[in-house]
Amino acid sequence: MSSTAKKFCSNALVSIWRNVHFFLFFFFILSLLVISTAWFVQINKSELIPGFCVSVIALGLTYWACIYSKEKFRLDLLDKRFEIYTKTLEFCSRVAAGGTLQVRLNNQKNIERAIKAAHESFRGIGYHKTRALFGNEIWDLFDKLNDSYAALIAYGDGSSNDEEGQKFAKLTSDALLDIISISNDLPNHFKSYVYFGNYKK
Repeated sequence: MSSTAKKFCSNALVSIWRNVHFFLFFFFILSLLVISTAWFVQINKSELIPGFCVSVIALGLTYWACIYSKEKFRLDLLDKRFEIYTKTLEFCSRVAAGGTLQVRLNNQKNIERAIKAAHESFRGIGYHKTRALFGNEIWDLFDKLNDSYAALIAYGDGSSNDEEGQKFAKLTSDALLDIISISNDLPNHFKSYVYFGNYKK
């Protein structure tokens, strides 16, 4: 069986389980109430039935509150991670489109937005968010992205024809290619963090 088929089957099973989960739990609570009520009647302790029923219902509500809280936390975490992902993609896309981080008359707004996206993903406050929301593989990816960012800022366009200018042009070109490569593969790097599926960190 191919990996795609395995993922499809796994997701189908998860979906079915989520749909029947409520009915199984409801059936369990109802069975517990019926059996317990019959037992209390049998031992002549009918006065305990109301209190027991309330306790069982409270237990059920507590359980579902835990399930809801866990799912809400998961969705909130997904939203925060997805924001980092979109800002990273925005930075890479703007740099790839402009080919530089040097401000010119015709690209000032694009560069400002690219730098802002960088500080909201892998630099500045984004750096600290990344450390809190992701694992080592994303940290390493962002360290590499930050090195490319620094190279584009430090070496400029490398437009000079002398030996040093050609060296800077090579460094700038390599940094730009690294950013484009990261951008193209970004969904795969973030897949386990921002996509729903059979694997979730």
